[in-house]
Amino acid sequence: MRLGAWTRLLLLGSVAMAQTSVRAEFSQELWESSLSEFENHFAPVVRQHGAELKIERLWQSDADGGRCSRSQDGKLWNLHIYGEMARAKGTTTDSFAILLCHELGHHLAGYPFYSQYHYEWAAAEGQAEYWAAQACLRDLWSATPEVNSHFLQVDAPQCDAAFDTTPERLICRRTLKAIESWARYQVKKGGRVPSPERPDPTRVKELKVAHPAAQCRIDSLVQGMLCTRSFDFSLIPGRLHRMGQNSIGAENEARATSCFAEDGFKQGARPACWFKKSTTELAPPPGPNDDWRAKPVPGPGSGYSSQETMPIVLTKEVP
Repeated sequence: MRLGAWTRLLLLGSVAMAQTSVRAEFSQELWESSLSEFENHFAPVVRQHGAELKIERLWQSDADGGRCSRSQDGKLWNLHIYGEMARAKGTTTDSFAILLCHELGHHLAGYPFYSQYHYEWAAAEGQAEYWAAQACLRDLWSATPEVNSHFLQVDAPQCDAAFDTTPERLICRRTLKAIESWARYQVKKGGRVPSPERPDPTRVKELKVAHPAAQCRIDSLVQGMLCTRSFDFSLIPGRLHRMGQNSIGAENEARATSCFAEDGFKQGARPACWFKKSTTELAPPPGPNDDWRAKPVPGPGSGYSSQETMPIVLTKEVP
Protein backbone atom coordinates (compact mmCIF):
# COMPACT_ATOMS: atom_id res chain seq x y z
CA MET A 1 0.00 0.00 0.00
CA ARG A 2 1.36 3.42 -0.94
CA LEU A 3 1.48 5.73 2.07
CA GLY A 4 0.38 9.33 1.63
CA ALA A 5 2.23 12.38 2.89
CA TRP A 6 0.40 12.62 6.22
CA THR A 7 0.80 8.89 6.95
CA ARG A 8 4.43 8.68 5.86
CA LEU A 9 5.55 11.62 8.00
CA LEU A 10 4.15 10.27 11.21
CA LEU A 11 5.31 6.69 10.76
CA LEU A 12 8.84 8.00 10.28
CA GLY A 13 8.55 10.12 13.39
CA SER A 14 8.06 9.44 17.08
CA VAL A 15 4.95 9.12 19.22
CA ALA A 16 5.98 12.24 21.10
CA MET A 17 6.10 14.13 17.82
CA ALA A 18 2.58 12.99 17.01
CA GLN A 19 1.19 14.40 20.20
CA THR A 20 1.94 17.94 19.10
CA SER A 21 0.24 17.14 15.79
CA VAL A 22 2.07 15.84 12.74
CA ARG A 23 5.14 18.02 12.45
CA ALA A 24 7.47 18.50 9.52
CA GLU A 25 9.63 21.16 7.99
CA PHE A 26 7.65 22.01 4.88
CA SER A 27 9.79 21.57 1.83
CA GLN A 28 8.15 22.37 -1.47
CA GLU A 29 8.20 18.65 -2.25
CA LEU A 30 6.25 17.81 0.90
CA TRP A 31 3.82 20.67 0.23
CA GLU A 32 3.20 19.39 -3.30
CA SER A 33 2.72 15.84 -2.03
CA SER A 34 0.19 16.96 0.59
CA LEU A 35 -1.78 18.90 -2.02
CA SER A 36 -1.81 15.95 -4.41
CA GLU A 37 -3.01 13.59 -1.70
CA PHE A 38 -5.82 15.97 -0.76
CA GLU A 39 -6.82 16.56 -4.37
CA ASN A 40 -6.92 12.84 -5.14
CA HIS A 41 -8.98 12.12 -2.05
CA PHE A 42 -11.72 14.67 -2.72
CA ALA A 43 -11.81 14.77 -6.53
CA PRO A 44 -14.38 11.91 -6.63
CA VAL A 45 -16.62 13.84 -4.21
CA VAL A 46 -16.55 16.93 -6.41
CA ARG A 47 -17.30 14.81 -9.48
CA GLN A 48 -20.51 13.66 -7.78
CA HIS A 49 -21.60 17.30 -8.11
CA GLY A 50 -20.75 17.50 -11.82
CA ALA A 51 -17.45 19.36 -11.47
CA GLU A 52 -13.69 18.86 -11.39
CA LEU A 53 -11.45 19.84 -8.49
CA LYS A 54 -8.25 21.72 -9.30
CA ILE A 55 -5.62 23.01 -6.86
CA GLU A 56 -3.54 25.93 -8.09
CA ARG A 57 -0.17 25.73 -6.36
CA LEU A 58 1.44 29.09 -5.58
CA TRP A 59 4.46 28.10 -3.50
CA GLN A 60 6.33 31.39 -3.90
CA SER A 61 3.40 33.54 -2.79
CA ASP A 62 3.53 35.35 0.56
CA ALA A 63 -0.25 35.82 0.62
CA ASP A 64 -2.02 34.32 3.62
CA GLY A 65 -3.56 30.86 3.37
CA GLY A 66 -5.60 30.36 0.24
CA ARG A 67 -8.63 31.27 -1.82
CA CYS A 68 -11.21 29.39 -3.83
CA SER A 69 -13.16 30.11 -7.01
CA ARG A 70 -15.32 28.49 -9.68
CA SER A 71 -15.20 28.68 -13.45
CA GLN A 72 -17.86 30.59 -15.34
CA ASP A 73 -19.77 27.42 -16.19
CA GLY A 74 -19.47 26.07 -12.62
CA LYS A 75 -17.72 22.89 -13.79
CA LEU A 76 -14.27 23.67 -12.40
CA TRP A 77 -13.91 24.15 -8.65
CA ASN A 78 -10.58 25.76 -7.80
CA LEU A 79 -8.51 25.99 -4.65
CA HIS A 80 -5.71 28.57 -4.87
CA ILE A 81 -3.19 27.61 -2.19
CA TYR A 82 -0.24 29.81 -1.24
CA GLY A 83 3.08 28.61 0.15
CA GLU A 84 3.17 31.16 2.97
CA MET A 85 1.45 28.97 5.57
CA ALA A 86 3.71 26.00 4.88
CA ARG A 87 6.74 28.22 5.52
CA ALA A 88 5.30 29.72 8.72
CA LYS A 89 6.89 28.63 11.99
CA GLY A 90 4.92 25.95 13.80
CA THR A 91 2.74 24.88 10.88
CA THR A 92 2.11 21.13 10.88
CA THR A 93 0.85 18.90 8.11
CA ASP A 94 -2.39 18.54 10.06
CA SER A 95 -2.96 22.26 10.59
CA PHE A 96 -2.24 22.72 6.88
CA ALA A 97 -5.02 20.21 6.21
CA ILE A 98 -7.42 22.55 8.05
CA LEU A 99 -6.63 25.28 5.51
CA LEU A 100 -7.34 22.93 2.60
CA CYS A 101 -10.57 21.73 4.20
CA HIS A 102 -11.70 25.30 4.85
CA GLU A 103 -11.27 26.28 1.20
CA LEU A 104 -12.98 23.12 -0.03
CA GLY A 105 -15.74 23.82 2.49
CA HIS A 106 -16.75 26.94 0.60
CA HIS A 107 -17.65 24.62 -2.28
CA LEU A 108 -19.22 21.71 -0.37
CA ALA A 109 -20.32 22.73 3.11
CA GLY A 110 -23.62 24.37 2.16
CA TYR A 111 -25.91 26.24 4.53
CA PRO A 112 -25.43 28.95 5.57
CA PHE A 113 -24.19 30.65 2.42
CA TYR A 114 -22.80 34.09 1.68
CA SER A 115 -26.20 34.91 0.20
CA GLN A 116 -29.77 33.65 -0.04
CA TYR A 117 -29.74 33.76 -3.80
CA HIS A 118 -28.95 30.94 -6.21
CA TYR A 119 -26.13 32.77 -8.00
CA GLU A 120 -24.14 32.46 -4.74
CA TRP A 121 -22.33 29.14 -4.40
CA ALA A 122 -19.96 29.84 -1.51
CA ALA A 123 -20.65 28.72 2.06
CA ALA A 124 -20.18 31.39 4.72
CA GLU A 125 -16.76 31.63 6.38
CA GLY A 126 -17.90 30.19 9.71
CA GLN A 127 -19.62 27.31 7.93
CA ALA A 128 -16.47 26.49 5.95
CA GLU A 129 -14.57 26.38 9.25
CA TYR A 130 -17.19 24.23 10.99
CA TRP A 131 -17.37 21.80 8.06
CA ALA A 132 -13.59 21.47 7.94
CA ALA A 133 -13.60 19.67 11.28
CA GLN A 134 -17.07 18.12 11.19
CA ALA A 135 -16.77 16.52 7.76
CA CYS A 136 -13.54 17.07 5.84
CA LEU A 137 -10.82 16.13 8.34
CA ARG A 138 -12.92 13.25 9.61
CA ASP A 139 -13.28 11.82 6.13
CA LEU A 140 -9.66 12.46 5.16
CA TRP A 141 -8.20 10.90 8.31
CA SER A 142 -10.53 7.91 8.43
CA ALA A 143 -8.19 6.51 5.77
CA THR A 144 -5.11 6.77 8.05
CA PRO A 145 -5.74 4.62 11.15
CA GLU A 146 -1.99 4.06 11.61
CA VAL A 147 -1.44 7.77 12.07
CA ASN A 148 -4.49 8.24 14.25
CA SER A 149 -3.33 5.55 16.68
CA HIS A 150 -0.40 7.75 17.73
CA PHE A 151 -2.84 10.24 19.29
CA LEU A 152 -4.14 7.77 21.88
CA GLN A 153 -2.40 9.55 24.77
CA VAL A 154 -3.66 13.03 23.91
CA ASP A 155 -5.71 14.38 26.82
CA ALA A 156 -9.12 15.15 25.30
CA PRO A 157 -12.01 14.29 27.64
CA GLN A 158 -14.41 16.13 25.35
CA CYS A 159 -13.64 13.58 22.63
CA ASP A 160 -14.31 10.67 24.98
CA ALA A 161 -17.61 12.24 26.02
CA ALA A 162 -18.75 12.88 22.46
CA PHE A 163 -17.80 9.62 20.73
CA ASP A 164 -18.27 5.95 21.58
CA THR A 165 -15.70 4.19 19.41
CA THR A 166 -11.91 4.31 19.53
CA PRO A 167 -11.46 5.27 15.84
CA GLU A 168 -13.80 8.25 16.28
CA ARG A 169 -12.08 9.34 19.48
CA LEU A 170 -8.64 9.13 17.87
CA ILE A 171 -9.68 11.33 14.93
CA CYS A 172 -11.19 13.78 17.41
CA ARG A 173 -7.92 13.89 19.38
CA ARG A 174 -5.91 14.39 16.22
CA THR A 175 -8.24 17.18 15.14
CA LEU A 176 -7.83 18.91 18.50
CA LYS A 177 -4.05 18.96 18.16
CA ALA A 178 -4.35 20.35 14.64
CA ILE A 179 -6.70 23.08 15.90
CA GLU A 180 -4.15 24.11 18.53
CA SER A 181 -1.52 24.57 15.83
CA TRP A 182 -4.02 26.39 13.59
CA ALA A 183 -4.77 28.76 16.48
CA ARG A 184 -1.14 29.79 16.72
CA TYR A 185 -1.03 30.46 12.98
CA GLN A 186 -4.05 32.77 13.25
CA VAL A 187 -2.08 35.23 15.39
CA LYS A 188 1.34 34.89 13.75
CA LYS A 189 1.56 38.68 13.54
CA GLY A 190 0.91 39.16 17.24
CA GLY A 191 -2.02 39.17 19.64
CA ARG A 192 -3.57 36.70 22.02
CA VAL A 193 -3.54 33.11 20.84
CA PRO A 194 -7.11 31.74 20.72
CA SER A 195 -7.78 28.58 22.70
CA PRO A 196 -10.15 25.61 22.39
CA GLU A 197 -10.76 26.08 26.12
CA ARG A 198 -11.83 29.74 25.96
CA PRO A 199 -14.97 30.19 23.82
CA ASP A 200 -15.87 33.56 22.37
CA PRO A 201 -18.80 34.96 24.43
CA THR A 202 -20.12 37.04 21.50
CA ARG A 203 -23.76 36.44 20.48
CA VAL A 204 -24.52 37.87 17.05
CA LYS A 205 -27.92 39.39 16.33
CA GLU A 206 -27.83 38.27 12.72
CA LEU A 207 -25.86 35.76 10.67
CA LYS A 208 -22.26 36.83 10.05
CA VAL A 209 -21.04 35.48 6.72
CA ALA A 210 -17.57 37.09 6.63
CA HIS A 211 -14.62 35.96 8.74
CA PRO A 212 -15.37 36.15 12.46
CA ALA A 213 -12.72 36.88 15.10
CA ALA A 214 -9.87 34.40 15.58
CA GLN A 215 -11.32 32.89 18.76
CA CYS A 216 -14.68 32.41 17.08
CA ARG A 217 -12.96 30.60 14.21
CA ILE A 218 -11.37 28.19 16.68
CA ASP A 219 -14.76 27.69 18.35
CA SER A 220 -16.23 26.74 14.98
CA LEU A 221 -13.57 24.09 14.46
CA VAL A 222 -14.02 22.71 17.97
CA GLN A 223 -17.78 22.46 17.65
CA GLY A 224 -17.46 20.84 14.24
CA MET A 225 -15.02 18.36 15.77
CA LEU A 226 -17.57 17.47 18.47
CA CYS A 227 -20.58 17.09 16.18
CA THR A 228 -21.49 13.40 16.14
CA ARG A 229 -23.61 13.54 12.99
CA SER A 230 -22.03 12.40 9.75
CA PHE A 231 -22.01 14.73 6.77
CA ASP A 232 -23.56 13.44 3.55
CA PHE A 233 -21.03 14.27 0.82
CA SER A 234 -23.56 13.55 -1.92
CA LEU A 235 -25.50 16.67 -0.86
CA ILE A 236 -24.74 20.37 -0.47
CA PRO A 237 -27.34 21.31 2.15
CA GLY A 238 -29.51 24.25 1.14
CA ARG A 239 -27.91 24.75 -2.27
CA LEU A 240 -30.48 26.07 -4.77
CA HIS A 241 -33.27 25.66 -2.22
CA ARG A 242 -36.51 27.01 -3.66
CA MET A 243 -37.17 29.09 -0.53
CA GLY A 244 -33.69 30.63 -0.53
CA GLN A 245 -30.30 29.28 0.42
CA ASN A 246 -30.35 30.81 3.92
CA SER A 247 -34.04 30.15 4.54
CA ILE A 248 -35.66 27.94 7.16
CA GLY A 249 -36.07 25.32 4.46
CA ALA A 250 -32.34 25.36 3.69
CA GLU A 251 -31.59 25.14 7.40
CA ASN A 252 -33.80 22.10 7.73
CA GLU A 253 -31.75 20.38 5.04
CA ALA A 254 -28.60 21.12 7.03
CA ARG A 255 -30.15 19.75 10.24
CA ALA A 256 -30.15 16.26 8.75
CA THR A 257 -26.38 16.27 8.31
CA SER A 258 -24.98 18.44 11.13
CA CYS A 259 -25.68 19.33 14.77
CA PHE A 260 -28.23 21.86 16.06
CA ALA A 261 -29.07 22.61 19.68
CA GLU A 262 -32.77 22.43 18.78
CA ASP A 263 -32.25 18.74 17.99
CA GLY A 264 -30.92 18.04 21.47
CA PHE A 265 -27.19 18.46 20.84
CA LYS A 266 -25.50 19.96 23.89
CA GLN A 267 -22.24 20.28 21.96
CA GLY A 268 -21.27 20.24 18.32
CA ALA A 269 -23.59 23.05 17.16
CA ARG A 270 -22.37 26.11 15.24
CA PRO A 271 -21.23 28.79 17.69
CA ALA A 272 -23.36 31.87 18.30
CA CYS A 273 -20.36 34.17 17.77
CA TRP A 274 -21.19 34.00 14.03
CA PHE A 275 -24.24 31.79 13.56
CA LYS A 276 -27.86 32.88 13.90
CA LYS A 277 -30.72 30.58 13.04
CA SER A 278 -32.76 31.50 10.00
CA THR A 279 -36.04 33.37 10.39
CA THR A 280 -36.56 33.69 6.64
CA GLU A 281 -39.39 31.56 5.35
CA LEU A 282 -38.97 32.73 1.75
CA ALA A 283 -36.15 34.79 0.31
CA PRO A 284 -37.31 38.01 -1.40
CA PRO A 285 -36.46 38.54 -5.08
CA PRO A 286 -32.89 39.82 -5.60
CA GLY A 287 -32.58 43.57 -5.72
CA PRO A 288 -30.24 45.56 -8.01
CA ASN A 289 -27.45 45.45 -5.41
CA ASP A 290 -27.73 41.74 -4.63
CA ASP A 291 -26.15 40.25 -7.74
CA TRP A 292 -22.36 40.47 -7.72
CA ARG A 293 -22.31 39.34 -11.35
CA ALA A 294 -23.58 42.76 -12.40
CA LYS A 295 -20.70 44.65 -10.78
CA PRO A 296 -17.27 45.63 -12.15
CA VAL A 297 -14.32 43.47 -11.18
CA PRO A 298 -13.09 44.64 -7.74
CA GLY A 299 -9.41 45.23 -7.15
CA PRO A 300 -6.92 43.12 -5.20
CA GLY A 301 -7.77 42.31 -1.60
CA SER A 302 -11.50 42.45 -2.16
CA GLY A 303 -11.99 38.72 -1.86
CA TYR A 304 -12.94 38.47 -5.52
CA SER A 305 -10.69 37.48 -8.39
CA SER A 306 -8.65 40.39 -9.73
CA GLN A 307 -7.28 38.30 -12.59
CA GLU A 308 -10.35 38.33 -14.83
CA THR A 309 -10.03 40.13 -18.16
CA MET A 310 -13.80 40.53 -18.52
CA PRO A 311 -15.62 43.69 -17.39
CA ILE A 312 -18.14 41.56 -15.45
CA VAL A 313 -17.36 39.23 -12.56
CA LEU A 314 -18.48 35.71 -13.41
CA THR A 315 -16.12 33.85 -11.14
CA LYS A 316 -16.08 34.69 -7.47
CA GLU A 317 -13.05 34.08 -5.30
CA VAL A 318 -13.41 33.87 -1.52
CA PRO A 319 -10.83 33.55 1.27
